[in-house]
Order: sequence, then C-alpha cells, then structure tokens
Amino acid sequence: MVKVKFRAKQGEFKRLNAHEIHRLVSEVLQTHFPLEMEGRTYEPQAIWDVLIAAAVERLTIEGASDLLEEAPSPNTVRNVLRGVLPEDGLEALEARLNDMVVARLPPKLLKAYLPCAIDITEIAYHGQHEDSDERIRRGKAKSGTTHFHCYATLYTVKRGKRYTLALTLVKRSDPSLNVLQRLWAHGEDLGLHIQRLYLDRGFDNNGVVAFLKTQPFPAIIPLTIRGEKGGSRASHRTEQLPNSVYSHEPDLRRANLDRLHRL
Repeated sequence: MVKVKFRAKQGEFKRLNAHEIHRLVSEVLQTHFPLEMEGRTYEPQAIWDVLIAAAVERLTIEGASDLLEEAPSPNTVRNVLRGVLPEDGLEALEARLNDMVVARLPPKLLKAYLPCAIDITEIAYHGQHEDSDERIRRGKAKSGTTHFHCYATLYTVKRGKRYTLALTLVKRSDPSLNVLQRLWAHGEDLGLHIQRLYLDRGFDNNGVVAFLKTQPFPAIIPLTIRGEKGGSRASHRTEQLPNSVYSHEPDLRRANLDRLHRL
C-alpha cells in the first residue's frame, strides 16, 4: 500500500458540503461579474444557477435550463451575460478572471517559495468556425475532433490543495513562449516565488528553454521524442541541461507531478 507523504493534519481544513460550495461560487461570481437584473423577472442567482449547473454537469446552457426547475430560458441567460462582459474584449475579461481566481488565496500562501506547474487544457470543439478564428486551435485528435478551445493555468499545490494563480486563453497563433510569459507576468505581479516549475509537453521548444535558462529556479519539461534512432530518441533517460532546465520522458514527468500534488 502506497503511503502519502505530507498529509495535512486532521481538522486543519474545513470540508465544505455541496450547498456551501454552490453558495461560495455564486458569491464570488456575483462580486466580480455583477449582473444587472432591473426590469427582469429573475434574480441574479437564477442566472448563476444555470451557468454553474452547465459547468458542473458539462452541459450546454440549453441543457442546464432544462435540468433546473423554473429556470430562465437560454436566451434570457445569454442576454443577461452580454451586459456583463467587458466591451473591450477578451483581454479585459481575462484580467477580471485573473483577479477573481486570486481573490481568496490564503494570506500566507505566497510568502514561501512554491513548486508550481503550468498546464494547457484543451476543450473539444465540434462546431463550425472560420479558419481565421483565433479562439480555435488544432491539436492531436481526441474526443472525436482535432479542434479545441484552449487555456493555460499557472498553479501550485500545497498540503494536497491546488491553488490556481493565473490563467490565460491560448489562441490559435500563440507561441508557447508568449503563453508562458503572460502567466509569468501574472505570477510576478502577485509576488510569486517559484521553487521549481513543471511544464507540460506543449512547452518543449527552444524559445521556452532559452527563457527558462535565464530564471533562478529549475524547470521540468517532458521531452518530445523526435527521430527514429538519434536525436531526442537516443536520450531515453532524464537529461540535465544548463541552468537546471530538464527534459525527460512522460513517465518521469508523471512521477514528478505526483510528487508536486503530495506537497
């Protein structure tokens, strides 16, 4: 039986029930994205209920409206949301989301040096879109498609709990170095001290490695196997690069990320 190290002391964290989580999520959303409901028959909570149900159950707005009793129609939900989204576009929306994710961080969290990770998340997209649509990226086939909405997150894990520190939309034409630097800038604004940085396979390129070599902390990136005999395929073990930047195979990366989640 595997023993988990760094287990939090019993009673150190309060376990929230589903009702408390729902109330907290609603409060945070309404604080950072206040809904204007003047002249409407629904309260803001009814709109958030539909959106939270859609997120939790992975449904469309139509599906969530059908799921809940006496819920507002999908068109009502969309019309209300149009009034709350920033007029100056996705960058302003992203800034507000980043303010939201750090609003309730533990006060002492950022005082220590922390192991951090950056991941890119792909959400399968099955709709129609223009080839020039920057919000849709192509990727390796999964979930029946090669097109995805993508975002990247910077986070840390302390005593078994994940804390998201920043997020950013990954556009179709975004170089991975630009994505890393945007998240890095958010971390610097927070006063983040990185002990070690883990990145997923999407960041394995020369630009990212060159940038990381200028940083004072070690970084770990999974190596993309290239070539049939030589090249990266020949480097089948963990290889230390100058300035403590590492590349290695997926199983080694998984072991290190497992260790991160036990901290």
